[in-house]
Amino acid sequence: MADRSKIIFVGCPDYGEDNVSKAFERIEALAGINGIVLPERSKIVMKPNLLAPDPPEKATTTHPEIFRHTARLLKKRGNILFYGDSPGISSFEAAAKASGIAAVARAEDVTPLDFSKEKTVDFPEGRFCKKFLIADCLSQETRIMNLPKLKTHAQMTYTGAIKNIFGCVPGIRKPEFHLKMLSVDNFAMMIADLHIMLKPAFTIMDAVIGMDGNGPRGGTPRATGFIIAGADSLAIDSICARIIGLDPGAIPILKYSALFGIGNIDLEKIEVIGDDWRKFIVKDFKNIVTPASSDFISPKITAILKKFLITGPVVDRKKCILCMKCAKKCPVEGKAVSFRRGKIRYDYKRCIRCYCCQEICPEGAIYVKESVWWKILTVFYGRRKRTKI
Repeated sequence: MADRSKIIFVGCPDYGEDNVSKAFERIEALAGINGIVLPERSKIVMKPNLLAPDPPEKATTTHPEIFRHTARLLKKRGNILFYGDSPGISSFEAAAKASGIAAVARAEDVTPLDFSKEKTVDFPEGRFCKKFLIADCLSQETRIMNLPKLKTHAQMTYTGAIKNIFGCVPGIRKPEFHLKMLSVDNFAMMIADLHIMLKPAFTIMDAVIGMDGNGPRGGTPRATGFIIAGADSLAIDSICARIIGLDPGAIPILKYSALFGIGNIDLEKIEVIGDDWRKFIVKDFKNIVTPASSDFISPKITAILKKFLITGPVVDRKKCILCMKCAKKCPVEGKAVSFRRGKIRYDYKRCIRCYCCQEICPEGAIYVKESVWWKILTVFYGRRKRTKI
């Protein structure tokens, strides 16, 4: 890990061609002036966030204009471009088409890859995970250009650069990882190890329009107005977290990424080049508050905490269309969510709080509800206070 990380930060008010083009011209110029190396003469796999087959205006996925200008930036440097993802919802083809990225990829000569075929990769250097199932098309010959979207996340609080790499795990395998990593901490450590193993070459974060509220799919598009880029994914995520009012060290994925040595999380070790990021702070960004892991406690006490403290998924009956995608997606044997007596119902004793149901819901009808006791505790301990910048 470098002693100091250089991150490029440029304002971009919307996805208009002129504004995005000017933003990328600045990114390219600032990189050159400050010795930030962009990938060149390589086989590059562009990895956008293609969570679901949603249109760009829903802010679920990486915007096609960010994808377009990244492709142009990379092609100028003699790179051969591919792209792919493994959505947790629907197919890659459907998500790429609905997001507008498939059309842009065809226009910019970026070849789609099949992320559904898998291979097992041993990773003895892993601090927590020693083996992964990843897309078979990824190899040592390819370099990953990470193109995440700034959003809230029901299970992990925040999703950005580091979390986006989980898309390299085939979609059919994602529920298995949720079942194996039953605590937030375990899941976060797995993501950190996966990021270290795959080593993205560079990240360009789409934070022109982010998502707050019930993310990563059912939330509200929220203007954040910037693009942030660099080789240190953790530094990028830590700046984004501060902008939306979160303490980076309190976000499990960022905490363990720092512990595992992915990059820098402290401001004194991050040099932000370009615009003043503090002017982009969103004071009323609606974040998700989730409880810390309790896997160090005995099973009997954990069961009590799960009942009274741990947040759980809840259905908004007014929005629910009874499509049953939540039940189909539930990875628990015997299902924690089912249709009974004319309604979607949860068995919270079975529910592992992976929030796969919340991610897949096409209507945003499933949200995370905090228990009364958890609200009391968070107020008592000041967990709801905004982070001091």
